[in-house]
Amino acid sequence: MTYMEEAYAEMQQLPQESVLALLKLMRAINSNPKQTGHVNKKAACEKLKRIRKQNANLYPAGFDFDAARDEAMKEKYGSFY
Repeated sequence: MTYMEEAYAEMQQLPQESVLALLKLMRAINSNPKQTGHVNKKAACEKLKRIRKQNANLYPAGFDFDAARDEAMKEKYGSFY
């Protein structure tokens, strides 16, 4: 029995809700990671830059966002960061 046949036999035994969840998972696996993940990361980065620029007047001149983030991450996660 091939993997495809084995998977199909297992899938036939699942309830409809589980088949839908499996189908969504399969679609996520088959999606183009460059098209989804990379674009989303780039869009998120651009959004963050835009927000920083819009709120620049709320922070003192020379405020280091990266240092503040690193400090918060160390405080929250400790030695894991």
